[in-house]
Amino acid sequence: TAEAWMDGDSSWHTSSAYSTHVGNTNATAMNISSMKVYDELLQALGDREAYPNLRKLLVVGFSAGGQFVQRYALGGVAPDALEARGVRVRFAALSPSSLAYLDDARPVRPPRSAASCAFCDQAHIVGQTYEFAVPNSSSCPAWDVWKFGLGELNNYMYEEHGDDIAAMVTGYGNRTVLYGVGENDHFNDDINTTLGCAADYPGDSGLDSSCGADLQGYCRLERTVAFFHYVHQYLPRVYGFDPNGHQLMVVPDFGHCPCGLLQSSSMRTVFRELFEPS
Repeated sequence: TAEAWMDGDSSWHTSSAYSTHVGNTNATAMNISSMKVYDELLQALGDREAYPNLRKLLVVGFSAGGQFVQRYALGGVAPDALEARGVRVRFAALSPSSLAYLDDARPVRPPRSAASCAFCDQAHIVGQTYEFAVPNSSSCPAWDVWKFGLGELNNYMYEEHGDDIAAMVTGYGNRTVLYGVGENDHFNDDINTTLGCAADYPGDSGLDSSCGADLQGYCRLERTVAFFHYVHQYLPRVYGFDPNGHQLMVVPDFGHCPCGLLQSSSMRTVFRELFEPS
């Protein structure tokens, strides 16, 4: 599907359409993961003869791109190859609509039936203490499958990692990952329509409102902040180490705005710090 790339799923074409496109009636259909494409890009950048001075690489994605970057930081294999060649790879997942959780716990949130127009109250989201538990998901059977969790991994993830989930998760915990989101990215069209929260509601810019995404929070602000807290609770508890490279940046005054986030003084400061000599 058109959205499969953000999950690392494989591209596909019918044989006839692809054959017509390339002018070869014997051509086979394409079937390649978007993560494999990024592996090849990073491997090319890791060519020390072509790029002898490359020391650090920052992989940045916003919105759908933020979803991809978080999942690529978790499951992509080329970053480790670059690290072995002396190139530090860092990641910035900005304003993702959902993230891949590392186990079956999710933030404890009131159900939609109990939601008020303060369902994504900014001060509460940023300042609260988060708790995580396995949700009552009887009405959402796919809530923990890939891309929302590590159940039923797609072809790329399974071929590269198989059943060795622990190694993949600890590798992710040891990466440098920035989770960034606008403080005003706190809208959800479906809930607003149900509750009629505001006449001048600006829209949620295509927020994933599926049940699997809703279990992570009711807006991008909540999903991003909650996941950051989740990583810092889960990895010390289960794997015994602090993911010190995982940072959170909530950018004031902006909603779902890539230019606002990327050009903000706070984000530029963090990016500079990521490239400080180490």
